[in-house]
Amino acid sequence: MNVIDKLELSEGNNRYFATRCQQLDISRLRELNKGKALTYLVCFIATRFRVSNDSLTQSFLVAYKDFDDRSKEYRDDCVRAQALELLADIENIPPMLDLFTDKDIQNNTHFGDVRDKAFGIIPEDQIPRVSQQFSKAKFDKNIFQWQFVDAHVNQLVKNIRPLLMALEIGCRDNPLLQKQVHRVKSDVEACTPISHIDKRLVKKSDKKYLTSADLNNQENVECMANRSELYLYALLYSGIGNGDVYVENSQEYRSFDDYLVDDDIWNQRDKYLEQTGLEWMSQSSEEYFGSLKTLISEKIASVSQRIIEGQNSFIKRKAKSNKLLWSKAVTPKDEELTERFFSNFDRKTIVNVIRKVNEETEFFQHLKPVTNKNKKSTASLENLLACIIANGTFQGTHKFAAISDQQYKVLKRIEEDCLHEDALRQANDAITGAAVRLSIFEDFHLDDGKTHSSADGQRYESKYGNPLVGHAAKYYGRKKGAVIYTLVASHFATHGKVIPARSHESHYLFDIVYNNTSDLKANIISTNTHGTNQFNHAILGSTTKAV
Repeated sequence: MNVIDKLELSEGNNRYFATRCQQLDISRLRELNKGKALTYLVCFIATRFRVSNDSLTQSFLVAYKDFDDRSKEYRDDCVRAQALELLADIENIPPMLDLFTDKDIQNNTHFGDVRDKAFGIIPEDQIPRVSQQFSKAKFDKNIFQWQFVDAHVNQLVKNIRPLLMALEIGCRDNPLLQKQVHRVKSDVEACTPISHIDKRLVKKSDKKYLTSADLNNQENVECMANRSELYLYALLYSGIGNGDVYVENSQEYRSFDDYLVDDDIWNQRDKYLEQTGLEWMSQSSEEYFGSLKTLISEKIASVSQRIIEGQNSFIKRKAKSNKLLWSKAVTPKDEELTERFFSNFDRKTIVNVIRKVNEETEFFQHLKPVTNKNKKSTASLENLLACIIANGTFQGTHKFAAISDQQYKVLKRIEEDCLHEDALRQANDAITGAAVRLSIFEDFHLDDGKTHSSADGQRYESKYGNPLVGHAAKYYGRKKGAVIYTLVASHFATHGKVIPARSHESHYLFDIVYNNTSDLKANIISTNTHGTNQFNHAILGSTTKAV
């Protein structure tokens, strides 16, 4: 990392050099200049080191979440079992009350005899619980969760503690938590008992579970130490989720401060903002939010006025009432009309469509190896067509070669050499640029003439293991996969990025919008809640409208 800092390499340079090292074999690396080859190797190692830390951090989060879920499941099972026992005891309360009106029991009867009869109806050890239920006292069910922790502390030691020791964890604006992490690591390295957690880090409602009244009992002291260790993991888990805790030398879990510019650039921010066309960021927050407040008030008034005047065909005011009636914006398809319309067109195979697109855009000329950008690609048109169709239909080159006259080794070589990220992006930009220049393209705009785009992720399973592929039971079940995060504008995919399955899509929205190199730029960006956050709203709000 020190070499990268001394060379003052940007994130983009680091990723590019790492990619170049990955594309070259050892013989080609030896042919390069020694300094260039070493730079490639250093960037590749640094990138892999960060990816490894990301994988370890994900393992830490998954391990803790799994343990926490099982402890909550145990707690709920115990609560349900206790509720069933309590229900049976409550049914025995009427016979207990009947003891006070039983005429066979004389007033001079010894109270102990009456109490023995009551204990015969409801056992003595269960009466406090029944009494607590009737007094409406809040039942402490979390004690069962901590009992699970006490019984399964070995799983913490084996599964989670090694991950904590392997990660360089830092805390933003929380020196107490940072000190606690260092203290626990020191205790583990010295093979001494884990230090109890600082009480200032513990919630008031949790302190009773982390303190022992009997300090002379070594077993209780060890139990509190184990609980303190788990509580530390819980703080780190929530801190990583909200950004207060970060991991050194990480790509996905690094500190938010790493994304900020240094003081030299910040002191000259007005000049740089003007050069990038972001002068609005130089104004004060009061002026900016004031202008946004005025804008939204004008929009609300304009929308309301259009509804009152009846200009909005989808919203009508109910007669003699202030209620609004909404109609469907999407009308059902007329299958007969659709069939008659498309019957006028000749049916073409996907191969002929791709050939026609290539004739109009010449996007195939961008599909050439990285190592000989200035040379003509040796791949034939037929081979490229076969590779594109094999990948586009999710068959793969191996299966496609088995059902066609193409050779697998040829398709595999072309797939590795020609279908790389830069080539695909340039080919896609060529197709998009040619489409934008068509006269009919204006018909794809909205009524206001602006380009409307949407950003969302699609999840695909993968049988191959790499840093971007991970498990997500919600989407893949027991399998694993990744997410293809795509920006679509006017029915064209202008940019895309493969992101990990557990990543938040909002972290990549600005990336795919800013790095859109095609001629099709969006004025309005629509996304779901998984693609929104406060930073995207502030950054993209000046040039686009995030809906």
